[in-house]
Amino acid sequence: MEVFNEVERRFMEQYGELKENDLVQIMMAGVRQDCSGKGLGTKLHQILLALCGQRGFKHAIVEPANPATYHMYTKKLNGKEFTSVYLPTFVTSDGRRSFEHCDLAIQLIVFDLQ
Repeated sequence: MEVFNEVERRFMEQYGELKENDLVQIMMAGVRQDCSGKGLGTKLHQILLALCGQRGFKHAIVEPANPATYHMYTKKLNGKEFTSVYLPTFVTSDGRRSFEHCDLAIQLIVFDLQ
């Protein structure tokens, strides 16, 4: 999908060509709803990021699902917003706006692990 190609292009523009173990994407991690608000999600992500660094990854990338996870990633875990693609304004290489009725943005947070 061209949106992901654009995100990859932006990443390589800033960080260079990707090599093995340069980047890991954390797709999903969470705690049960009845356990939320106790710092367990932050601790879980601290452990995940530490393990990724121990395994030799240079960067981790996550996509926050909501404002609370965005806050956790950027304020509590010191990730930095790498890029944001607002889907309604994204134009494909052939000039289409496939997501013009989808009011969503893809926000990506990067952690430097080494």
